[in-house]
Amino acid sequence: MKNYIWVLILLIVAGGIYFYSKDKKVVNVEENPITTVCYYEEVGNEIKDVFSLKLVMQNEKVTGELKFLPAEKDKKVGPLEGLVAPFGENNSSRVIAAWWDASAEGTTVREQSSIILESDKAQIGFGEMKEIEDGSYIFVDPLTLSYSLSLSKTDCSKI
Repeated sequence: MKNYIWVLILLIVAGGIYFYSKDKKVVNVEENPITTVCYYEEVGNEIKDVFSLKLVMQNEKVTGELKFLPAEKDKKVGPLEGLVAPFGENNSSRVIAAWWDASAEGTTVREQSSIILESDKAQIGFGEMKEIEDGSYIFVDPLTLSYSLSLSKTDCSKI
């Protein structure tokens, strides 16, 4: 009789552990690595415009900071957050769609941003923007963006 009681107690404990843990998702850090990459570019000779981008990616999520520091104009800096697409067909590029909380001249504005990542550079998309109801700015036509600013991959300790 004692053996049956012990077996019953073990089954109850095992069942409790199973039901408690079945809804808990175990995340393996190796399966969801965090990748940090940085990009930097200086444009100009004596007076230089400086641009930098730091990205922290885990799976499809991306956070980071984008800085535009023109030499003779007001700076525009701030955090960004969004999604990064998987690698394309030839594993050479990825696209980031994000919101950039850009601060300039004491004002912060939320802007839509698009960035193409290649193996050694990041290209920032520019295009005409319009304000929407919540005060954010979105691209008028995302299909006509110009990716004219190219930043080179660099060691993050340099930015």
